[in-house]
Amino acid sequence: MYWQQTDTQYQSAPRSLIETFEAELDSPGFTRGCPDFIFTVLTYAAVSLLRVTQPHFAYLKPDRDKIFSRARRASDMLARSAMDPDHLPASQSVFLRRLMESNLPNHRLAHINRHIYQR
Repeated sequence: MYWQQTDTQYQSAPRSLIETFEAELDSPGFTRGCPDFIFTVLTYAAVSLLRVTQPHFAYLKPDRDKIFSRARRASDMLARSAMDPDHLPASQSVFLRRLMESNLPNHRLAHINRHIYQR
């Protein structure tokens, strides 16, 4: 029971941050004017969620599909925020995509790669 509460608490802050970024900054189109610190916080939130998918956290029984979906949304928002390929959010988006690729089982990589490289 304790680990289930910890799982929920551990995921609630980064989940809320990604959802708030999407609703308050990305949807209205304000992300292009954000300071780099904001993009770093969004990246940290996605990495925090992805960390739970590591084998040593298996006892938490994380919902991998939801975690990867949120991390993908964060990566997509970062990509949209980039002014050019050298802008910090662009490199952080690539970082998150590669991190997700390294954590996914091989049979799921084909779908993700199609989604990532269509841009």
